[in-house]
Amino acid sequence: MENHPNNSAAIDGIGTSVSRAIDAFRKSKELKLWLFFGLLAAVALYFGIKAFRKSVLNNIPLPDIPTDGTIPDPATFEKQAKILANELRDVVRGIFTFAATKEKTFKKLFELTDAELIYTYRVYNKLYYNTTSETMTQAIQDEVNYVPDWQGGTKKKLVNRLISLNAT
Repeated sequence: MENHPNNSAAIDGIGTSVSRAIDAFRKSKELKLWLFFGLLAAVALYFGIKAFRKSVLNNIPLPDIPTDGTIPDPATFEKQAKILANELRDVVRGIFTFAATKEKTFKKLFELTDAELIYTYRVYNKLYYNTTSETMTQAIQDEVNYVPDWQGGTKKKLVNRLISLNAT
């Protein structure tokens, strides 16, 4: 049986095609392996960051409440502190909140006794610190739309008072 030039070219073509298919399979196998390890690394990174944030954010700054007896019933005041903390969160988070609205909330906080203010600070941080990484003092301090001091604003006075009470 004689080999015709056409047959050998066809056989060579088939061999080349098979060789390319095997190489493509190897490359796709390597690609799948790299994708698998990349995905595995991304999942490990996600859980690593999540665990790190959880461990770091569990260190919520909670100063001691002054013991001057100005909170007669802590259980009752806790409800009021939650309301104030939620109100503060709404005004510092709101993009289109008027400065006067923020000022009302700042004045409410400024008019509290030291113990009540620290109690509210603790409640605010327990509610929001883990999600924002921002203490109540930092949230107030970061506000840019507020009534300035020369117009009777209390933002800076409130921040200074919180800092003096070690509520930073």
